[in-house]
Order: sequence, then C-alpha cells, then structure tokens
Amino acid sequence: MTDEEYLDSFTFVDYYAMLLREILRLVSIKNRFDEEKFIKEITQKLKFQNDTDFRLFEACIDLLEDTQSAIDEVNKNGLITKTEHYGEMYLRLYGVLNAFYQQMNAVIDLIRLFNFKNQKELTLKLKSLKIIELRNKLASHTTNYSVPNAKKEIDFFRLAQSTISKRGNNLLIVGKNQSETVDINPMMEEFTIEIIMILDLITLIGIYKRPFKKEHFEYLDFRYNYLLKRINSAQLNN
Repeated sequence: MTDEEYLDSFTFVDYYAMLLREILRLVSIKNRFDEEKFIKEITQKLKFQNDTDFRLFEACIDLLEDTQSAIDEVNKNGLITKTEHYGEMYLRLYGVLNAFYQQMNAVIDLIRLFNFKNQKELTLKLKSLKIIELRNKLASHTTNYSVPNAKKEIDFFRLAQSTISKRGNNLLIVGKNQSETVDINPMMEEFTIEIIMILDLITLIGIYKRPFKKEHFEYLDFRYNYLLKRINSAQLNN
C-alpha cells in the first residue's frame, strides 16, 4: 500500500484524529524519559493549562476515532444489517445518536484545550445541531425534555416503531402536543460538516503554532495539505 493509498483509507474525521495524534506524538520534547519533566514540558509546548490536559487531549482523539467508527458503520449499513429485528434497530439508532453526542463533547473539550476565543459561540452552535436535538429527544431526555428557549417547559416524546427503517429517513416522533417526521441522514451530514470545520481550525493551530523538528513539521504539513486536496476534490465532485 502506498502512502497515498493509506491516507485515502481514512474518512475525513478519522484523518483529522490521526493528525491530532501525530501532533501529540511529534511535538518537540527534550525530556521524554523523565515523567515529571515530560509532563511539564509537553503542557508548556502544547500551551495547555493543566498537567493532565495532554492526557485529556489523547482521550479526545480516542473518542473521535471510536465515535466515528460507529457513525461510519451506520452510514454504510444503516440501522439494520441482517435481521429485521426492532431490537437491533433501536440499538443502532440510540447508539449512533449517542456517538454524535460523545463526539460533540470531545470537540468541545478540544476547543477549550486549544483556547479558542469563541468557545461559547461554537459550543452553542454544536449543541443546537438537529442531530443533537434528536438525540436529546429520543436517546436521553425522552420523557423529560426541556424545550429550548422556553422557561420551564417540559415535553416528552416517543418514536413510532413502525416508521423505523434501514436508512432512518422517515422517523415519526410524537411529542406532547405535536409530531414530526425526520430524516436522520441530512442531520448526520450537517453535524459532520460542522465538526470537520472545527477540527480543521484545531489542526491548523496544532501544526502551525506549536514547535516541531523540521522533518516532523514537513511530515505533518504534507499530510495536512494532502487532506485539504481530498476535501476540495470531494466538494468539487458534489
């Protein structure tokens, strides 16, 4: 497998996670074998605030990869695989909705770690995305949902079982006073686009505003620019 074939095997979110892991691995550190000095230096070089932040950074990368694996599975195979059992469809629906929620939380932590000036604005935008709203209605606060921008108003929801399908494109959600039919696919796509935009900003900071040896910087720079070419090509084809 060539280097290009290897890089092409990553989805965009996985690719960004790989770059972030490489930033963590390659950032210029002198004292890698003295734990106390290492922690102090990596915290300083990554411009983090707390001694455990680099471990949180690693945990966020793991979570990006794990949740993206679940999201990719549903993108590929839908809410049902071999058997038309409602139990499996519920597991896959609830699972993927919570995968989006966990991925959002990982990105919010990354926004804080990299000290974005507009943290509150980005966090509110992510939390207001349709797939997160759907997660809160169906896979978390189903019978105790606080209506956004409505003081102390509580709603409750149920999913019409007969509307669950492989692609989840016609889900009927029945609330206290009204019902709605939703398609999870554009919601999933909207979320991923927003996540990619933020991960790109984080990666730019990580590569171009943190110290690396020359060969390590060139390695990261090449991989980042290769990803940009893939993204631009995908946008042109769409």
